[in-house]
Amino acid sequence: MSSQTSSVSLGRMRQSILALMIAGIALFSGCQQPEQACSISGQVRVDGQSAGGVYLIFQLLGAESTEQGTTAIRTDNNGAFASQLPESGEYSVTAFWPKITVTDVETIEGEDRFKGRYRDAQKPILSVAIFEGKNSLPPIELSSK
Repeated sequence: MSSQTSSVSLGRMRQSILALMIAGIALFSGCQQPEQACSISGQVRVDGQSAGGVYLIFQLLGAESTEQGTTAIRTDNNGAFASQLPESGEYSVTAFWPKITVTDVETIEGEDRFKGRYRDAQKPILSVAIFEGKNSLPPIELSSK
């Protein structure tokens, strides 16, 4: 084998080893793959009707800080929501529903239509176990009264 052929083979071998090392690091470093992500979806109803603009706050129980384990999700106009949570685990869920005021130049989210009734983290509206993969939650029924 010529020295040119052996240096080309050695270069390809180094590239292959480097590629395998990078793949191994990515595999074992906890990188979230899409199929491992914790996706959630569901529906919010207020007084039996689909409710758009409701914020759901998912708080991971046992998180080191509130910011680290908190995810806020806003329902669409049909009361549906879909999002990703950072990790599997037990979550408490609270909610608020701001009154919306639209002007010519801005949209303002105002006071909570629930008057704080569902915002207390000590009394969540729901506690739910979230697993890797898809998680479909049952409809969340709330009252404006």
